[in-house]
Amino acid sequence: PGGRLDWPDFSLSDFGVPPFNWGKYELPLSHGFGGLDAGIKLIAIDFVWIEDIFVKNKPQIKDITVQITLYNTLKEKVKGNLSISIFPKGHPQDIKWNHAASGVNLKPGEIVLSYPASLPDAKLWDLENPDLYTVRVELNVEGGQAQDRKEEDFGFRWFEVRGIGKDAKFYLNNRRIVLRSAISWGFWPLNGLFPTEELAEKEVKAAKDLGLNMLNFHRNIGRSVVLQKQDEMGLLRYQEPGAGCFSWAEDEFARRYEKEKIRRMILRDRNHPSLIIYCIQNEQVNVSPDNPFVKEIMSLVHQLDPTRTVILKSAWSETPPKKFGPEFAQGEAFYLPYDDTYYRGDGTGWCGWYDQHTVGGPGIYRDDLYKSPDDFSHRTSNKEEIVFWGEVLGVGTPDNLEAIYKFYKENPEAEGYNKFDHIKLYQAYDKFLDEKNFRGAFPAVGDLTTSIGNKSYYFWGRIIENIRICNENDGMAISGWESTTIENHSGLVDVFRNFKGDPELIKYYTRPLHLAIKSRSLVLEKDGSLTTDIYIVNEVGLNDSCRLEFKIMNPDGKVVYENSWQVKLEGGDTYGQLLKEDVITSCYSLPGYYTLEACLKTGDEEKVRGKERVFVVDWISSNLP
Repeated sequence: PGGRLDWPDFSLSDFGVPPFNWGKYELPLSHGFGGLDAGIKLIAIDFVWIEDIFVKNKPQIKDITVQITLYNTLKEKVKGNLSISIFPKGHPQDIKWNHAASGVNLKPGEIVLSYPASLPDAKLWDLENPDLYTVRVELNVEGGQAQDRKEEDFGFRWFEVRGIGKDAKFYLNNRRIVLRSAISWGFWPLNGLFPTEELAEKEVKAAKDLGLNMLNFHRNIGRSVVLQKQDEMGLLRYQEPGAGCFSWAEDEFARRYEKEKIRRMILRDRNHPSLIIYCIQNEQVNVSPDNPFVKEIMSLVHQLDPTRTVILKSAWSETPPKKFGPEFAQGEAFYLPYDDTYYRGDGTGWCGWYDQHTVGGPGIYRDDLYKSPDDFSHRTSNKEEIVFWGEVLGVGTPDNLEAIYKFYKENPEAEGYNKFDHIKLYQAYDKFLDEKNFRGAFPAVGDLTTSIGNKSYYFWGRIIENIRICNENDGMAISGWESTTIENHSGLVDVFRNFKGDPELIKYYTRPLHLAIKSRSLVLEKDGSLTTDIYIVNEVGLNDSCRLEFKIMNPDGKVVYENSWQVKLEGGDTYGQLLKEDVITSCYSLPGYYTLEACLKTGDEEKVRGKERVFVVDWISSNLP
């Protein structure tokens, strides 16, 4: 109940989103994702059983605490024996740690036990090598009256925030990480609600192929199979429960409903190493962080999972759009791992966590998105706070209609919540190519949609580059990930997780070592002068003295400018660094595309190469009408 195929997860009549009432009860809105639809099991248990296992990661990465929750339905205390073992996932015979606890007193009701474990030789879970382990707990009640066994997969990893108030940054396993994500509304073919295992795997692979290191569960609770695949393949996740704002609603039933939903989400997902951040609500937070119900839900999440960061909201750290009103700019709040301090805005706008949305935008890359090292989109000098761009711009593009149409043609029995729309759209594009005589340029529908998609991918690549060259930025989320039925089609992929363009166009800009040539004009008049700045994005720790070589080729391929400079890479936590500013060139006597190339070398060894194209126009002699 309360489901919809639109994106809102809140009730605001001013936005045309009325509350949903079921009789006298107000229900939190959702994406139509209600009911029991996946991962359902029916199990028989004895009167004493293992309710939950929580593996608590620690800053000492190879140390953990295994927290075990048991439940005794009897009215009297019984004694039980516990056996705990840890082994690499899929290799139960290779025990790396074990512990036996005999004669444990199991009082009536819930029993919570904790056992520290240290595995000095454990392999860490990270994005390149997502090594997983399994903890197995076995229970035997003395006398053989009851027994149980439960397993949970986990990884040895630690994600944290350091330096708030001084030099705030994210760290994964003691190494700085800048988060590159996209917001996913959680829509899937064929049913719209949940993915097959193959589609979940396809999503993770697509994100990694683009060079992203994270995806967001946006305004909806995530699917377990997706988190499982991210654990296995090495991709981070940021999770919103959807409708989190109802946890401080005026209606008591809605408040209790949402609180229980969030509680169950935490208990279900807190062992996944890919999950790093909880966010209670996206944008629609118009109450103070000191609201007692806000403090209650924030505290609950922190208590249930003290190993992760939990933030109150995404946006608005600066003035929100006029349609929201000033009350939506009220302060952020957050908890950090193993820190019971309730961090919140101090009333001046400073909080320690800056999250601003720029969703919307020009839809195509323009010169005004980079003007100079001091003036470009998503630049910040805010070093003291975490700076996360929670929804970055947007550009609408059609889905990969040919791939989708081919799927339905080859699988006529397959259903799809938007199958009818996709087939009609494909047929309309196909008819358009004939009616407008475009077959010569675009032989098939896929050629046209990919051409449009490539323009959007170039746009996104350049925006990602802008964010990465600014060392004070800590993360960003493209708006958005997959297309939906009622949406602005800004997704990087369609609902089948097919690419909309050539993924290499984005992957070039997400390289761990990237040389960025930032010209202050990408369109230049003939015989004009061009100013160029050159940056390094250095996530590999390179800290050598290098030679930066730079050249320009005219449309005929002739080198018309060459120069080189000695530069020193800072390395360490400095990921974005300006290497050379104000390279002024005046070699543009021919109209057409000029190619700018830069290369970074240590001795004769090439470390990285970068490129740029500038279009020179001879508008004076072109006899324009």
